[in-house]
Amino acid sequence: MSRPAPLPAGNPPQAEAACLLLGAGAPLEKIAEACLLYSPRVALRPGEAVFLETGSCRFLYSRETLRARLLLLARRFGFEPKIAFAADPATALALARFGLEKPNRLPLEALPDFAGPFGGGGDQAGALSAGVERLRLLGLSTLDEFLGLPGAQLGNRFPAAMAGVWQKLREGAPEPWPLFTPAPALKEEAGLVGGGDAAGLADLESLAFFLGACMGRLMARLRGRGLRLSALGLELRLEGGSRRAWTLRLPLPQGSAREACRLARERLAWEFQLRPLAAPAEALKLEALETAPGLSRQANLFSRLEEERERFNSLADRLAQKLGPKGAFLARPRQRYLPEASWTRVLEETAWPAPPRRDFDVPEPLARRPLRLLPRALKLKSGGGLLEAADGRRWRPTEWGWPERLSGEWWTSPEFSGFCRDYYRLATAEGVHLWVFRLPGPAGGEPVDPLPFDQAGEEFYLHGYFD
Repeated sequence: MSRPAPLPAGNPPQAEAACLLLGAGAPLEKIAEACLLYSPRVALRPGEAVFLETGSCRFLYSRETLRARLLLLARRFGFEPKIAFAADPATALALARFGLEKPNRLPLEALPDFAGPFGGGGDQAGALSAGVERLRLLGLSTLDEFLGLPGAQLGNRFPAAMAGVWQKLREGAPEPWPLFTPAPALKEEAGLVGGGDAAGLADLESLAFFLGACMGRLMARLRGRGLRLSALGLELRLEGGSRRAWTLRLPLPQGSAREACRLARERLAWEFQLRPLAAPAEALKLEALETAPGLSRQANLFSRLEEERERFNSLADRLAQKLGPKGAFLARPRQRYLPEASWTRVLEETAWPAPPRRDFDVPEPLARRPLRLLPRALKLKSGGGLLEAADGRRWRPTEWGWPERLSGEWWTSPEFSGFCRDYYRLATAEGVHLWVFRLPGPAGGEPVDPLPFDQAGEEFYLHGYFD
C-alpha cells in the first residue's frame, strides 16, 4: 500500500484563517468583537481562542501587518496571545498552541484540536488521548506519520474517534464556521489601583491612565461593529460604596479613541473643579449609550478625508462642551427669501468636503452675503453724511454699490403684503463694510441713488457686517 501524501511542509500560499490563542480568563467576546474590523467572519473556541477568516482581506493586510495589529489589539485588553496563520482553523489552532510554523511537524497531541477546533471535540478528548499513547508505543510522534497508517486498520485497533480524525485530515473537509454575534451592551470596566495608595486616585491625573485604557478598548469594539460614539456614560465607584456618574453627549459622533478620551478628560476636569471627589475612586466604568454609523470599517488607503472629518468632529465637540449646546453650530441654508430666515443653526455631520457646485444648480450669480448677520435689523439715524446707531456708534459711508432688491413671502403677513427691501453694501471711512437696507415704501418704485445720507429722517437699517 502506497504511503499517502504528507501534510504540506511549509505555509500555504494564501492563509485562510488566523488564530489568537489567549488562554483562560481572556475576554474572548470583546476581542472577537474588535477583530471584526479586520474580517467579517470571526469565531470563538470557548475559553481559549479567537479565529478570523483572512482569505477575504489578504489583499488589504499582509500576514506580518495583520499579526502586528492583532498583537496590539490583544495587548490593549491586557493579554499576550499566540498567533498563527494556516489554511484552516484547526491547523492554525494547533500551530499556535505548539508554537510551530510548519504543519507537518505538529505532534500527535494536536489531534484534539483537529477533532473540534471550535470546541466541539470535548467528548472525544479522552479517547484521543488514549489513542495518542498507543501511537507513541508504536514509535509515531507526528501527524505526518499518523496519516501514513492504513485507514482500514484504525477502526479495529484504535478508538473510533481516532479513525474519524484520520479521515477528516485525509479528506481535508472544510470546518463549518459558527456564527459569532456580539453582545448588545458596550461596556468597559477597570479596577483602579494607585500603586498601593488608593487615595492617589482621587485626582484626574491619576485616573487618566485607566480612562485611556478603557476608552481604547471601548472604541476598538465600536470600530469592529462599524460604529462611532454619540453618547458616553461614565461612572466612578468611590470608597464607601458611593458613586458618581455623568453622561457625555457628543453633538457629532466620534470614532477616535484619543479624541474621545480628550473630551472625557475635559468634562471630568470641569466636574472635579465644581465638585471634587469626596473619596478615592475604586472602579471606573464606561458605556456607549448612543452610537452612530461609522465612516468605514477599513481604512481608506488613498484619501485622508475620514481623518479630516474626525478632527473636525472632535473640534466641534470640544467647542460645544465649552460653549454650550447652542454655542457651536454650522449655518445651514434654507429656501427663504427673508435674509434673517434664510439659514438655521445645526450641529450635525455634513458632506466633507462639500460637494462641488454644478453650473446648472445656480442659474444666476448670487450676490455676496455678509458672514455676520444680525438676528434683528438695527435701526440707524441719518444726517450730516453719517449713520448713527442707538448705542452711539457712527459710520461715514464712502462708497456703495447698486442695490439688491429682496421681496416676497406675502403669505407670512396678515395683509398678504410680504416684504420689500433695498440692500446696499456700504464701505465706510472707519474701514467697516456694512450691509444696510432701506424700505422703498408701499408704492415700491426704483431704488434711490445716490443715497440721501445727508437728509435727516431717512430710515436705514443695519443687517450685517462683511468680513
